[in-house]
Amino acid sequence: MQLGEGDMDSIIMAIGQKKTLTKMQQEYEDLNRYCTPPRPAKRLGLDSDLQIVCEAPEVAQAVLNQQIVTFLNRYAHLLQSLHVSNEYTGFLPDADDSAEVTVIRKPQNRLEMTFKLGGIDDGDDIVRFALTLLDHVKTTRLTKEAKEKAQKNRNRVAQDKEKLQHQQRQEAAQARREDKKRMEKEKMMLEEDPEKARKWE
Repeated sequence: MQLGEGDMDSIIMAIGQKKTLTKMQQEYEDLNRYCTPPRPAKRLGLDSDLQIVCEAPEVAQAVLNQQIVTFLNRYAHLLQSLHVSNEYTGFLPDADDSAEVTVIRKPQNRLEMTFKLGGIDDGDDIVRFALTLLDHVKTTRLTKEAKEKAQKNRNRVAQDKEKLQHQQRQEAAQARREDKKRMEKEKMMLEEDPEKARKWE
C-alpha cells in the first residue's frame, strides 16, 4: 500500500522470518542503506521466531504498540514479512545495469505485508490488521531526537548517491573520450595505409 506524502514520519523497518529479512535487506535499497542487520525481536515483545531490521530502536518502539504486537504474535506462523518505509525506492540498482548513470529515484511512503494464508477467517483478520496498521503508521510520530538522527541518515545517503552519480558521469565521459580517440585513430589508419586497415578487420 502506498501512502501519500506527509502521511508517514521517518520510519524504516521490517519484521519477519530471519531468512526472508536477510534476503530483503540484500535486495531492497531502503533496508540495505538505512537499517541494521536482522536481530531477534523478542526484546520488543514479539515471537521468538520473528526478527527485525530497523533504522533505529526508537522507530520500532514507536510503531509496535500492544495491539500490533499481539496480532503479530498471534499470526507469527503465517507472517513472511512486514515492511514499513518512508524511503521506499524498490530494489537496489543492479551493479551490471547498462545505464551510464544511476537514476536517483524519488522515495515513496509504503507499507507492504506478506502472509501465508491459512483459512478465510485469517484473511479477514489480516485485512483488518492492515487497515489498523495503516491508520497507526499515519499517526505515529517520532521524538525530535529520533527525527534529527533519521534526517542525518537521509542526508548521508543522498550525498553518497550524488557522489556515485558524479563518479559515474566522469567515467562515462572518459569512456566517450577514449572511444572518440580510438575511432579517430582507426579513421587515420584507413586513410593513410589501406593495408594496415585490412589487418584491423
